[in-house]
Amino acid sequence: MKNLIVLLSALLLLSGCSIFKQENKSVPEVNVNQNVGDYQAFTSDQFTLSYPYSWIDVSKQLQNISQIKFAVSNPTPKENFTDNINVTVEPNLYSDMSVEVLVQNMEKYFVQNEEVTGMTDYKRISFESKNYKGVDAGLLVGSYKNPSQIEVIMTQYLIPTESTLFTVTFSCSRNFFESDVGKTTIEHVVNSFAPVLNYQTSLETELQISNALNSNLNDSVTGLVGDFQSNDVNAQIIGVEFGNENIVGNGYKTEGISDSFSQGFSIGFNKSKKSSHDALLVLYIKAVVSKTITSPRDLQEFKPKLHIADDKGDEGELLYNSFSASPIIKIGEERYGKIIWAVYSDSTEFHLTIGNKDYLLNAPNFLKDVQK
Repeated sequence: MKNLIVLLSALLLLSGCSIFKQENKSVPEVNVNQNVGDYQAFTSDQFTLSYPYSWIDVSKQLQNISQIKFAVSNPTPKENFTDNINVTVEPNLYSDMSVEVLVQNMEKYFVQNEEVTGMTDYKRISFESKNYKGVDAGLLVGSYKNPSQIEVIMTQYLIPTESTLFTVTFSCSRNFFESDVGKTTIEHVVNSFAPVLNYQTSLETELQISNALNSNLNDSVTGLVGDFQSNDVNAQIIGVEFGNENIVGNGYKTEGISDSFSQGFSIGFNKSKKSSHDALLVLYIKAVVSKTITSPRDLQEFKPKLHIADDKGDEGELLYNSFSASPIIKIGEERYGKIIWAVYSDSTEFHLTIGNKDYLLNAPNFLKDVQK
């Protein structure tokens, strides 16, 4: 939980970034009840969002924070604080948590780590459970004082899918928040936010090349070559990870962030807390629709039958299948995902049945077909 909370708290505190600060001198006096004018839309392959037409895009100034996909600020704030909006898209490592529990943990971290977050006197104003196209979401409103002791009101709309957490954060002064134009603007921005629910974050694209050893995951993942077919979807097994918290090395390094475990293992460890098994087996899979399918009318769900047993005959416990959240793979799409089982660490090999193929996983340094 600590990694996620630290990441979220850092992203939520963009109001403390220098690009959002106003100098004490020459702050323009602007009536917060003025007409903000028209809105304009930002659209990407991850989400769409509508924001005030006059606000300035500052995304490039935050490009060193890879989770921030879009950010704008108010060029004419009344207060000595720049109202701003940012959108983050990041892997959802805690998909088994409800939004409300996730928010509670975030708030607890804010209160207990004021020096780290730069937020003092944090208070929840409201929380509303919401539903976005069948996904449980939440709207959190809270207040805090930034390092300059200015009261900031933070409105966050969180939409977590099985694999991805989408968050739009609107930070502003209390005067703006309580003004008619502020209420209208915040409501408009929140209601306009439309994430692409089947978008796969880097959580699902760590292995976008056939050789896992050359990917961002270096010494904890073994590259494999194996294939199977399910419902006119051609799939390739391109990597495997096996171990537990004691025997896995530092396998994950990307974008300047280093963790003790890969994201596949981070998901598995979190989901296996109640399991009697003491290790994980993670398969990395690439899936594409067969070229024989030419019409979207003929698309079927990619839900291969999965079964795994170790050398002693004990079956693995399926913990996570990233394809389950969005089982329809579009024509021409390359989908990368993970399937995670809880297993025993003293296993020397695994017998895997997936789709229409049987495999033997040995050590697990290689995969080979088992001829029937």
